[in-house]
Amino acid sequence: MSVQQLISYIAPAAPATRRPAQGHEPFLRPEVGFTPRWYRAALGIDFGRRRHTEVAYVRENAELVTAFLDRYAIKHVNKKSAR
Repeated sequence: MSVQQLISYIAPAAPATRRPAQGHEPFLRPEVGFTPRWYRAALGIDFGRRRHTEVAYVRENAELVTAFLDRYAIKHVNKKSAR
């Protein structure tokens, strides 16, 4: 039986990615996510033109988000993807 679901993952300060489910995942998979509005209010990250055109700014954002997550002991699966 094929599984017709996608699993979503969003690395800190990165776009969402999705992969096909394997079929053994739990029915409910709670995830914590942050919206652009939250990032702007909490960390001052601007998702305007600069965010899409300046690699250094994106890297700086990733470092801010990673530092925040580390400070509050919120660990993610692949820290290298955020750096």
